[in-house]
Amino acid sequence: MVSTLFARQERHAISRRADDLAQFSSVLVSRELRADRRAAQMIAGSPALEASIDEPRFRTLGLRFLTGEPLWRTVSVSDQAGVRLIDIPRPISGKPGGRVVELASHARTVRTGQAQVGSIIRGPAGRPAFAVRAPVLRDGRVLYVVSIVVDPGELGRLLALAKAPKDWSITLIDDAGRIVARSDRPQSAGQSASEPLLSAARASLRTAKPVERDTLMVMAQPVADTAWIVVTALPASLYARPMTQGVSILVLVGLSTLLVALLLARLARRELAAQRAQLTRDLSAQRLEALGQMTGGVAHDFNNLLTPIIAGLDILARRLGGEPRNAKLALAALESAERAKGLIQRLLSFARRQDLAARNIDVGQLLTDLTPLLEQSVGGAVRVSVQLHDQPLYVHIDPTQLELALLNLAINARDAMPDGGELRVCGDMALGRSEDGLKSGRYARVSLSDTGVGMNEETPGRATEPFFTTKPIGKGTGLGLSMVHGLAAQSGGALTVHSAVGQGTTGSPMAKAGRRPRTRTGPQRRARDRPGDQGAAGRRRSDGAGGHGRLA
Repeated sequence: MVSTLFARQERHAISRRADDLAQFSSVLVSRELRADRRAAQMIAGSPALEASIDEPRFRTLGLRFLTGEPLWRTVSVSDQAGVRLIDIPRPISGKPGGRVVELASHARTVRTGQAQVGSIIRGPAGRPAFAVRAPVLRDGRVLYVVSIVVDPGELGRLLALAKAPKDWSITLIDDAGRIVARSDRPQSAGQSASEPLLSAARASLRTAKPVERDTLMVMAQPVADTAWIVVTALPASLYARPMTQGVSILVLVGLSTLLVALLLARLARRELAAQRAQLTRDLSAQRLEALGQMTGGVAHDFNNLLTPIIAGLDILARRLGGEPRNAKLALAALESAERAKGLIQRLLSFARRQDLAARNIDVGQLLTDLTPLLEQSVGGAVRVSVQLHDQPLYVHIDPTQLELALLNLAINARDAMPDGGELRVCGDMALGRSEDGLKSGRYARVSLSDTGVGMNEETPGRATEPFFTTKPIGKGTGLGLSMVHGLAAQSGGALTVHSAVGQGTTGSPMAKAGRRPRTRTGPQRRARDRPGDQGAAGRRRSDGAGGHGRLA
């Protein structure tokens, strides 16, 4: 009985994980394709594509987009019949003109007047690619079709983010039954999927359950707004193994004494509990990774939208130089767009896509320099005490971003102590633990502990989610701890938050320990060591974020 129950639970856990991997990958792929469709629609709305095409102006626009999207190979414009009029940066087939390579999606775009994602094919150069198309509409008529030729390599990297177990595979299949990307075989892009895999995937879509075909167990999920599907496949023997093992254990239990049977049952329960705990940790890590990817996708979309806005406002401000009143309005709009770009940088920090100027620094020296600004930021009602490590403590990180992260934590600690209190800052060395999501090794840690109101049990687990805040509306953005988490993760470490109601909160960003920095003299000295320049610590910068008491 115990063995049968164990086997069923194991099979259910495998099915659930296969479904989670397919759903996770489907969401990431859908997000990426949606971003490409929006970009194609934005290009199609360009004033350069009127009844007569302004080719020089459109080429400038297309090259600007290709520079920001390294996986876009070509931006093309074709007429209703599919004849290519413009190919950027160079003709697809080596010479101007000619018909689009994949006509089916082009015809759907003309017929429906909606953006479409085409099937993957191998182009004239033999490389696999797919097209994202958007119609150029004028007075309800389709004049042209804008096509973006995309390398499927990015989609393959998205599938790899799911971290499928060994012998498992995650495959993205288009509407024509061809492989767009595969987690374990990137070179298979453009090939036809096997018939057993396709038939099992279609059956799984109909029943919403895993399906066995030949030697495979398959779970499929659709990709939103397309006819594409994501398929998780694993050996059928792996799926059947728990039942076989259960029968074997049942026979052994029947032949054993009562003591042996009780011992086996206990071991089975312990093993099941351990596997469930591991599965829970894996799913939590995948969800947080997915949240980071989605956040990066959102920031990526906003960045695409802001690029032409900022460029247009900058041109408009220069042209209105002789009209002070209008120029002032244009500059105000440009300043707001730049602030929006700053928000995007915070999101990219959480998503680990921010460029860091990392170098080896002395944590003790950084805390010594930063202490006056910490005391000024928290106010006179909060006493700041700094405790440094006995030995020099070096870390490889962006010092400006680290200072900003510590200021965010300090300001949030101040908000958690409305009646005053103590903020203890401690720099020390710590060993990595798997519970904190760290690999084994030595890490430099800076801990900020307050004596504030603290958090309940659920809040620390959600503290690093972007836009999650326990502060009143208008008092915090919810991006502070997300930024600190992103900086720590991008620097090879992690952020830990420990708190209890009425007992204060401790936030500890950790990063891989570094080496002693080289001595710099003359022009190579840090900007903070030059007279009249206090670096990031001398500038009163903070976005009011952190993780103490009330979350910003």
